[in-house]
Amino acid sequence: MSHKSQPKYALLMCEQRKAVLDMLEQPGSSLRKVAEHFGVGKSSIKRIKKNKNEVRQAAVKLGSKRKRVKVEAKYKKSEEVVLEFLRLVREQGETVTGPMLHQFAEEELASSDWRISKPLKDGYLT
Repeated sequence: MSHKSQPKYALLMCEQRKAVLDMLEQPGSSLRKVAEHFGVGKSSIKRIKKNKNEVRQAAVKLGSKRKRVKVEAKYKKSEEVVLEFLRLVREQGETVTGPMLHQFAEEELASSDWRISKPLKDGYLT
């Protein structure tokens, strides 16, 4: 009797449930084939099919939340200067300390609109 043992519980994520519905809509698909493909029981597939409207709504709702908006740096030029400084210091094998960064910021970024954050100014990064 060789039959695959399925895990006792299988959880399908929202995208997978939507994929189940898409697979069921294809000609020639059956509950058994879909259940085997996803490693769940036929009853789970039946329940997903029965609640297909809720599954599709949830997929749309969750899909839109995952979109990310690229945020540009407020002080892009200053950020590039600081990153270059950090890269140079790390190439020399030194550890970047709070006072070192504070001194660099005072010297190099004094002319820009950039302001030193309160933790850096108060020496919390030492």
